[in-house]
Amino acid sequence: MVWDRHRASHLHGPSPRQIVMASAAASPRCDDGEKTALRALPIVAATTVEGVLLDGGRLHLECRLERVVDDLGEDGLLLGRIVAAHADRKALRRRDVPDGTLVHEQPLLAYLHPSQFALIEHSAGFPFPKDFHRE
Repeated sequence: MVWDRHRASHLHGPSPRQIVMASAAASPRCDDGEKTALRALPIVAATTVEGVLLDGGRLHLECRLERVVDDLGEDGLLLGRIVAAHADRKALRRRDVPDGTLVHEQPLLAYLHPSQFALIEHSAGFPFPKDFHRE
């Protein structure tokens, strides 16, 4: 997630068919501050922070920068507050649809470091021990 000049950012959860578009949308800005790659992509205006979102994604988060933690050695940590969230209703969990069915109907993308992604189309319940309780 990159924080733009407005101290705001957008996180996009692409559908599998959008992986190339999401990569293009994440390309760096030109010297004049414009992201020319966005000209060729289907975009919609963000609702709460200034900027645009890739249209048709499963999830969009609009965030505002809260603080920067920069005493972590070479790295830093940017903390943001989610100020707006948008989700494709088809990708949301529902009580009447088993999770495995949802994963099959709306496959998930997973990033595999350093340069791969996987499509997850099948899931199964985890075999928790008898009487196991999550708190």
